[in-house]
Amino acid sequence: ILSYAVKYASAFYGPFREAAGSAPGFGDRRGYQMDPPNVREALREVQLDVAEGADIVMVKPALPYLDIIQAVRAAVPASMPVGMRLSATDWVGGGWDIAQSREFVQALQARGLDFLHVSSGGVSQQQKIPLGPGYQVSLAEQLKRETGVPTIAVGLITEAEQAEAIVASGQADLVALARGMLFDPRWPWHAAAQMGATVDGPPQYWRSQPRGMSGLFGDVRIGMR
Repeated sequence: ILSYAVKYASAFYGPFREAAGSAPGFGDRRGYQMDPPNVREALREVQLDVAEGADIVMVKPALPYLDIIQAVRAAVPASMPVGMRLSATDWVGGGWDIAQSREFVQALQARGLDFLHVSSGGVSQQQKIPLGPGYQVSLAEQLKRETGVPTIAVGLITEAEQAEAIVASGQADLVALARGMLFDPRWPWHAAAQMGATVDGPPQYWRSQPRGMSGLFGDVRIGMR
C-alpha cells in the first residue's frame, strides 16, 4: 500500500488554474490538502498511515519541501521506502527542466529519498507538451539512469504490453495508472488476462473469468451451479 496522504496545495498550481479557468466551480481543492507551513500535520498523517498498514509513503509535490522529505524520512521506520512526486520539467523554454530536476533529486538523496514518481507540466499556459503514448516515460528513465533512484513512470500508459515493456526494458521500475483505471477499474485483471498472468480475486468473482482463461485467478476450484 502506497500512502499518498502527504499532499500539499502547492503555489505552483494556483496561477495556472486561475489563468486556465480550471478552478473548481464550488468548494476548495485545498480542503483535503495540507497547509505548507504545518510540518506537524504531514508527520501526523504519515504516522496514521503507517499505523494503518502503509508499506510506502510519498510526498507531493516535493519541489519546495526538502524539509518535509527529511522529516518524513526520520518519522518512519528505516525499512519503509519514502518517495516523492516530481514535476521533472514544466515544458517551458528557460523554465524548470530535467537537468535541474537531476540536481534536486541528488539533494533529496542526501535526505533519505528512496524513489521518484515522475510527472511533468501543468504549471504554465506556455507549456508545450509533446503528448503521446508514454510521453513522460523518458523523464523517469533519464532520472533513474543519472541518479540511480528507482522510478515510477506515468503519462498515457494505457495498454498492458506498453506497461510491461517499460518495466521489462528498465525504463522505470514501476508504472502507475490513473485515468486508465478510472475508466476501467478492472484494468489489472484485464492486463493479467492479456499477459497470461494470474491475479487474486474474491471467490464471488471466480466465475467471471473468460472462457479459455480458467487460470486467471490461479488454482481455484469452481463448483457446480
